[in-house]
Amino acid sequence: MALALVLLFDAAASAAVSELWDEMAARGISTSMTDLGYPPHLTLIVVDDESLAPVLDKGVAELAKGGRLEVTLGPVGRFDETDVVWLGCDGPGLLDLHAEAAALVGDEAVSAHYRPGAWVPHVTLQTAGHADEAERFARERWTALMPARTAAVELVRFSPIVTLRRLGL
Repeated sequence: MALALVLLFDAAASAAVSELWDEMAARGISTSMTDLGYPPHLTLIVVDDESLAPVLDKGVAELAKGGRLEVTLGPVGRFDETDVVWLGCDGPGLLDLHAEAAALVGDEAVSAHYRPGAWVPHVTLQTAGHADEAERFARERWTALMPARTAAVELVRFSPIVTLRRLGL
């Protein structure tokens, strides 16, 4: 199983993304995110080595020391040649926090797409489903950038997702 350090969002941002997930599911576009049973989030890093759990557990407290970040959700994007559709996430301090998370275990321990220089900060809208339809629907529905605040940092194990440690920001 893999481990991840993730950021959760304030109630308003979380509700807006969840509503989009629910609409996509209701329209038969994708249920990949609603099936997770996990709230909207931004994944900072993923590691495949479960023996790093104690280091990451301690790292949750280090990452939480920085406090809440003000970020912006949007615009809609899609990773080339995949079904992954997402909302961009940007804001002051986000790249620094990501670098700090990766430094906990060293870049080589971090999954390739989550390493500094390769990481694209985003909130996933779907991992599987009708990608063209999902992207079109999300672009129609998510027409403006949305301010959001990070509310918590978590260490999770997946799949299925199990929260191992959570600290509010």
